Amino acid sequence: MVYMDNVAGTKPDKRVVDKMIPFYTEKYGNPSAHFYPLGREAFEAVDEARGYVADLIGAENDEIIFTSCGTESNNLALKGVLDTEKTKGKNHIVISEIEHFSVQNVCMKLMNEGYKITKIRVDENGKVDMNALEKAVTPETALVSVMHTNPEIGTVQDLKKVGEICRKNEVLFHTDAVAGVGHTEVDVNEFGCDLLSLAGQNFYGP
Repeated sequence: MVYMDNVAGTKPDKRVVDKMIPFYTEKYGNPSAHFYPLGREAFEAVDEARGYVADLIGAENDEIIFTSCGTESNNLALKGVLDTEKTKGKNHIVISEIEHFSVQNVCMKLMNEGYKITKIRVDENGKVDMNALEKAVTPETALVSVMHTNPEIGTVQDLKKVGEICRKNEVLFHTDAVAGVGHTEVDVNEFGCDLLSLAGQNFYGP
């Protein structure tokens, strides 16, 4: 068999598997219950993993939130922002027309709940029209979400430019970097993004 779906899920690296096995067999304590030795050991392992992820994307340890997958991360980012920003009268999200379905679907649901969604077109190479993006941002815009790398055509967006537009307009910026992290250099500070989604299974992790 020739496996050709690595963009959706990779075979875990043996070093990753070896690192994880003890936590299924011996070190299975609840990391949230770190007041006893077994739980504390699990807590420290999770904290160590959080540090690895932070270093990978140029973030701080306390900025890392673990979820079950990229889809959950995207949902948490979009819904979490709106729960906060709607109290400021912001009910508008701007996305590109080639976002992952986990972003598109949650936006469709939000639209049915009364939120406004603007989709920005891309050119023949899948690049977001930055002029259209800037024009789409309004005082009601709560969030701009543009993916880092498209998993189908491989286009890498100019996220630094997206970040500049968002900073200029004081709008939060999320990027779905599931198909990019682990394959290209990703730095949240360089991009100026406030939220970034990634998935370990896309680069030989669990």
